[in-house]
Amino acid sequence: MKNLERIAIRDAVSQMLADCGVNSQTLVAMLKNVIEEKAEKAVKSAFQKEELERLVSRIASRELEKEISVAVRRVINCTVISITHNRANLGGDKNAEQ
Repeated sequence: MKNLERIAIRDAVSQMLADCGVNSQTLVAMLKNVIEEKAEKAVKSAFQKEELERLVSRIASRELEKEISVAVRRVINCTVISITHNRANLGGDKNAEQ
């Protein structure tokens, strides 16, 4: 009985879609469009999130450098200090040892 109901429902849906001018090729095209839109939104969202994370990281780094500069100035009673760092030489400057 369930198989007959499924067949009847499938035939009814097929007829309704045919009445609207929708066939299997139309459904495939519609599905492709929906999938492409969803994929595009997901990719854009991922790039926006990554860009936001980079921006926040840059801002945090700058603010940290400012806070360190202020703290060091307080300790040594100096008005101007330039803090620079070279990420490639975080292990120390080998030339300075010579």
